[in-house]
Amino acid sequence: MKAVTEMLSPQPEITLKYDYHTNSDDYYVLSRYIESIDAYLITYTQTNDFLQPIDRNRKVFFASILAVFTLGLVVIFTFYRNYYRNIRLLERKFSQVEQGNHNTRITENTDREFYSLFRSFNHMVTEIQDLFVSLKTETELRRSAELQQLQAQINPHFLYNSLFFIMSVAQFSPDSVMRMSKHLAEYYRYLTKLDRHEVTLESELQFAEHFLIIMALSKKIEYSIDLPPELASLPLMPLIIQPVVENAIQHGIEGQQGAHRVTIDVKQTEAAITIKVSDDGKGLSLDDIRSLEARLESDSPPEGIKGVGLWNVNRRLKNTYGERSGLHFATNDWGGLSVLLLISIPDVKGDS
Repeated sequence: MKAVTEMLSPQPEITLKYDYHTNSDDYYVLSRYIESIDAYLITYTQTNDFLQPIDRNRKVFFASILAVFTLGLVVIFTFYRNYYRNIRLLERKFSQVEQGNHNTRITENTDREFYSLFRSFNHMVTEIQDLFVSLKTETELRRSAELQQLQAQINPHFLYNSLFFIMSVAQFSPDSVMRMSKHLAEYYRYLTKLDRHEVTLESELQFAEHFLIIMALSKKIEYSIDLPPELASLPLMPLIIQPVVENAIQHGIEGQQGAHRVTIDVKQTEAAITIKVSDDGKGLSLDDIRSLEARLESDSPPEGIKGVGLWNVNRRLKNTYGERSGLHFATNDWGGLSVLLLISIPDVKGDS
């Protein structure tokens, strides 16, 4: 019994193990030499029965992992492509709005994920469009009211004095009457037919010249106007030069004995168009100029009628052409006052 037990007990050092493969089956073989009987004890196990299910499960597992990974990539790619496409669409529409196209709307790719965002965008653009229409209407109404107010502010004494002059010289100077009547008619025709928000620099200077000619017929006044031909058709807001010329005569020339000269010089630089109105009147001190400029920069017009014309001109220049535009004052070589109307030219490179 002991010999049998020893014979059958595991002895790994003398047991041979190897795999055997045929065309269709796999075997696990154990071989052991038994010295007492001088024979080999061989046993084998067919491994197909338990290894094939394990191998099959392993293949199914890896195939499932591969399928899940592939499906995940497809879902991620589809989501990313849809997300990126809609973000690009939204970016393109915002760019159109930035360029001034307020009629643009998002009508494509209204997916469920982006529906609320696209609807909010369309609502926002509609509100912006309505706001611009309302702003444009209010601006047009404001400009019309402003223009009517400026037309109404033309000094009525100017007309009275002109008519009295015609009456006083009618008997002995018909030529003066004709000239006065002609320029007075041209002057008021320009005012009554002024229904545009922009005129040309040349027409504004012609209007100012009619005023100067009328004044020169009744007073000793010499004037000159220097307008470069290339600036004649420059667009300009109406009634912007005449109030400054009128101020030069009323508060400059008429306040100084012997004063009689008025000049209008137009120039262009890289940054601005300048219109300088100069007189040889009594002028202003440096403190008076600073005080005048401070009053013009006020948000409300001066009390009474003195200085209202210049305040209107300064405010209109800034509102239309930017804060760098406006009126500037300086003492000239005659000792009188020079008023500079500065119209800023937009910096295209800086704005872009």
